[in-house]
Amino acid sequence: MFCAFEVKFVENIDKMLLKISERGVSATLLNADALYSMQHLRAAYELASFAIKEKKAIGKREESEFLLWLGCSAHMKNAIARAGAKSGKNCVLAVFGKKEGECARIAKKLGIEIVGKVRKNKEALNYWGIGKSGAEADAKKTGFEGGGKLEKAGLKKKSDEQLKKLIEKMATARI
Repeated sequence: MFCAFEVKFVENIDKMLLKISERGVSATLLNADALYSMQHLRAAYELASFAIKEKKAIGKREESEFLLWLGCSAHMKNAIARAGAKSGKNCVLAVFGKKEGECARIAKKLGIEIVGKVRKNKEALNYWGIGKSGAEADAKKTGFEGGGKLEKAGLKKKSDEQLKKLIEKMATARI
């Protein structure tokens, strides 16, 4: 289970992340500018869950593995730089292992005001270097040819082309 919401200004990101971990909540704050859509987040979550299940995870915790996939990197420092919240503005709170209603209650307890659901952000494609003519990843190199592994990870074949390119970028970064 996983849920995510856009949140209002977070004054001190490091302090908030510490507060989240002290409460024993598996959550992280993300840079909304780097997020294409809720499906982009779900893809990273499903791929992270699949890696954990198959004992191929790099991250020690669920939120770490998720951030590595979302940040298209095998290195946490790079993943945080790419997908982690950079300032108190434009943040998304991602909470793991909780239903949407629980997510809202957790945010309230942490003093985080939810603005709304994660919206589609086509500008994120430029952020990741994926345009209309973006280069396709080599399917054999990524090991995600034919969508079989993506389907096992719970992703549908009917995803839009830009999302597929983002997923390929996530997979390629992990090789």
